[in-house]
Amino acid sequence: MTTPQAVHKAAGIGPETILQKIVHPATAQLHLGNVTINGRFEPHRTAGFVTRGQDFPQGTAQQFAQAFGVDKVEGWPQGTQYVFRFYAHTTELFETSFGGPDLEGARKMGTNRVLPLPFTGTGYTPSESPIPEYVMELSEFAAGTELWRFEPNGDGRSVGKYIDRQVGWVPTGDVGFGPGKYWQAPVPLRPTVRRGLMARYRGQDFEVDFAPRPGGLVLHPFPGQPAPEDFTERNGYWCLEVPDAVVDELVHVRKLCTFRGAPFEVLGIQADQVTLHYLGENYQQAQELGLAEVDFRQWRTFAARGELTDVRDEVRPMPRGLFGSN
Repeated sequence: MTTPQAVHKAAGIGPETILQKIVHPATAQLHLGNVTINGRFEPHRTAGFVTRGQDFPQGTAQQFAQAFGVDKVEGWPQGTQYVFRFYAHTTELFETSFGGPDLEGARKMGTNRVLPLPFTGTGYTPSESPIPEYVMELSEFAAGTELWRFEPNGDGRSVGKYIDRQVGWVPTGDVGFGPGKYWQAPVPLRPTVRRGLMARYRGQDFEVDFAPRPGGLVLHPFPGQPAPEDFTERNGYWCLEVPDAVVDELVHVRKLCTFRGAPFEVLGIQADQVTLHYLGENYQQAQELGLAEVDFRQWRTFAARGELTDVRDEVRPMPRGLFGSN
């Protein structure tokens, strides 16, 4: 049986859909503290399982853990839980979470996504009251993304807000003691490999964040590039927020490759060493390759440049206009 390709699209998500992603408390602290770990973690990005906010908007910490199914994940902490909340802005970066516990089961669902239990592969969370579940590819946060903390007694509050790629995270509440206080904004994203959203506007290319509200983009000059006169200085950096319909072109860029027979994205280059983000979504292959699980069901490794094959740039057109299509 082969599931039609259309089924993989994120049905039920639109640009104005609020999404949620539960995040390990230790990882949440790294985001709040704008901590970068070379080759392992950047506070400006995330990936993995998400759900719609409308399906579970409020609850206790334990209820959130149960709704997302992480209460069944060995080693996931009990008690206080952290949740990202952000607008989808586009459906291009999401898929319904079809898959299976092995390759045979995954292929019956029309995918190669093989993940361990409690993953169901049905497009729903592994909970007693399942809700629709999606997979988000590695992405830079949209401006305005919030990090919420939920307590066992049901108290929930925003503790951090992502401003944009030039600033990073700022606290909106007490982040407690630890990595959450390591680096105060601004902490800009400075990748050694260009990736993510980029736009052409009035004949000039810019790095891009989705704006705090759907239908908008925040344009940033590339490092070393002068800012146009109508850009605004904010937090020591220059940017301009525009409707997405007015840019000449909007694309999502990645550098892809093959390493030891598996698909990867090149995230960083330092001398002869590259940082690779695994795209195979097969935990068995990840284990065989000796990859490091740097976030929940997200794997990376280092490699020498000479070990890579089929290195290529992927430039994917993105819809423009709030409900636009290419």
